[in-house]
Amino acid sequence: MSLIFKGEHLDKILSGLKTQTRRASRPKVKAGQSVRLRRGYSKYLPESIIIQKVFTQKLGDITEDEIYKEGFNKRNEFIEAWTLLYGSWNSEKTIWVIDFVLGED
Repeated sequence: MSLIFKGEHLDKILSGLKTQTRRASRPKVKAGQSVRLRRGYSKYLPESIIIQKVFTQKLGDITEDEIYKEGFNKRNEFIEAWTLLYGSWNSEKTIWVIDFVLGED
């Protein structure tokens, strides 16, 4: 099992700045699972993450603490990144949240 991330998001994960991610569709991961990291659709990294929790929330309900866990300093930075990834921002959309820690290799 793997999760795909863009390069700048992977860098935040590997440096410990990102410990949470949001997805527009239901992820195929569950708590306790070790998941390989992928840069784009082709490059697997040797590092993995351990899934701590998976839950749903409304996109607009993201808290300031969760914005930091996403690796951003401000809400507008997160909104801009989400829009680049998914094309639009709908604060009422139900999305999936994945809490994780970087695995020990």
